[in-house]
Amino acid sequence: MFAAEADGEIIGFISLEDEAENFITRHNTMKNICGAYFDEKYRGKGTAQGLLGFIIETLKAEGVTHLGVDCETLNPTALNFWGKYFGPYTYSFARRIDERIVL
Repeated sequence: MFAAEADGEIIGFISLEDEAENFITRHNTMKNICGAYFDEKYRGKGTAQGLLGFIIETLKAEGVTHLGVDCETLNPTALNFWGKYFGPYTYSFARRIDERIVL
């Protein structure tokens, strides 16, 4: 986990895992962002971008060549942020199971 701090307090973090929700992410040169949060008063001020940049440089030095992130379309703030720095590589679909619907 990587954290950002201001005035001695943690104001945000980005956590990494070796695997994510998709089997494509299981590769020894890939890491995955599996959690992130930043205090609202620090959003839009470059804090998350700065921490993401630091993470990318750190991973490069470790030989990691790919970084993935999953975010939900129900979270437009996350979708907008991650969409600036990442491109899609898989799509997932879900549906509500309703016994009244006959196919």
